[in-house]
Amino acid sequence: MASKIKGIKWAQVLTLMSAIAETIESTCVKKSDLDNYVNPHFDGDALVFPAQNAAHFDGDALVLTE
Repeated sequence: MASKIKGIKWAQVLTLMSAIAETIESTCVKKSDLDNYVNPHFDGDALVFPAQNAAHFDGDALVLTE
């Protein structure tokens, strides 16, 4: 006797794909979020240089190395 292979329904595939997409969206960082931590940006009236940025003061001059 040949055994019958049970297939999956298209709705199950869509449910799985949706769950994967939600997991990726909730656990991954978006480029726009990274820009605030990597690049200088304004926070209100203040220009913020992230800690890992190579900008530094040389005397009275602000040196932007990147």
